[in-house]
Amino acid sequence: MVDVSQPDAPVEVGSIRLPSWTEDVTVVGSTAYVADHTSGLRIVDLSDPANPIELGSLWTPATSLRVATDGSMALLADSAGFRRIAVDDPGNPHKKGFLSGSGETRFVVSDGKMAVSMEGLRNIRVFDVRPDGSLDAVGVIPAEGMRPMALVGDLLYLIGCGSLRIIDVADAENPRQIGSLDGIAVSDGVVVDDLAVLATSQGLRIVDVENPALPVLVGYLEGRARLVVVSGDLAFAVYSPEQSEWPRGTVQVVDIHDPSNPIALGHSSCEVVTGLAVSGDHVFASDGYLGLCVIDVSLPDQPVQVYSDWFEATDVAAAGNRAYVLGRDPSSNQTMAVLAFDVTDPHDPVLVRDSDWPGVWAVDPRIDLAGGRVFVAGERGGLAVYAACPDPIRQSPGRRLIPSP
Repeated sequence: MVDVSQPDAPVEVGSIRLPSWTEDVTVVGSTAYVADHTSGLRIVDLSDPANPIELGSLWTPATSLRVATDGSMALLADSAGFRRIAVDDPGNPHKKGFLSGSGETRFVVSDGKMAVSMEGLRNIRVFDVRPDGSLDAVGVIPAEGMRPMALVGDLLYLIGCGSLRIIDVADAENPRQIGSLDGIAVSDGVVVDDLAVLATSQGLRIVDVENPALPVLVGYLEGRARLVVVSGDLAFAVYSPEQSEWPRGTVQVVDIHDPSNPIALGHSSCEVVTGLAVSGDHVFASDGYLGLCVIDVSLPDQPVQVYSDWFEATDVAAAGNRAYVLGRDPSSNQTMAVLAFDVTDPHDPVLVRDSDWPGVWAVDPRIDLAGGRVFVAGERGGLAVYAACPDPIRQSPGRRLIPSP
């Protein structure tokens, strides 16, 4: 425990030795919940910071990696999956359920009613989103080299292995493939109305999916596209130099009102773009060097970058006057976390939420935004759900837990 009442002179005031080593810790009130590697969940009383006392523990057979709790129920993510643990009696934590998995959750897409995440390279998991924001695991799809791209109604779009696949998840316990398009190396994409707009190694590809059983390529724009988002008749794609090994590139504005003849308009230069989102007349890019980049696209043929900051970011989602960035806090550049920005003035975004949301311990975490909730996939942290930051600045959104059957 460290006293930070004087930020420029922090002082260690107490400590406690646990059987293994700490992978993660969550504090609720004066109680700490610790994911203690090989010794499971440890619960520690911090009411006397100089003399922390272990209240209870629960050993688990796998390596404990991440923990989240609301004080009555804890979710422990370990190398075997997710463990739901009752902690209302800290001296006697006990198991309530287990959801097996690979322990490495990377990609996530959601439409607000369902959420789909990918665990490692093996499974794609389907969840129902309950009204309170918690998740109920309802189905598993073998990945077979694919990953989630978009979820629209009962249709899940997967990309990978040189193809686009369309899966019907109306019966999540028995998902079935209803259509596919092969010979297309897709890295990102979005589905709008009856069109799938895809970023591929050959450029932007537009596919008619009105009949999901028979997707048809209808238009293309050459180049090397990596990311894409769509707003109305405009697509915004990140194009990278053909010969570059680095994901450098530009945000290219493309007119797609005629899907059979997409037209390149203006572009804005960036550094290492890792994620892309659009809201209103602005495109938001997460960047490995520039953190959050904001591009004014009110004049599509003359897009202008109006803001950037120097921190590392891996993904972004945006809606209304909020942009959510997975990145390192620009003030400390430490743990990767969910950073919420008020972008009412796009020229001067204000960081309104950081430390209240736990860090994301992942090599390549991803974020999605739907139904007023933020969905975060982290390699070790599993799939986490947060309530989107409300309009009044600095109100805590709170963290939701993933229940297991």
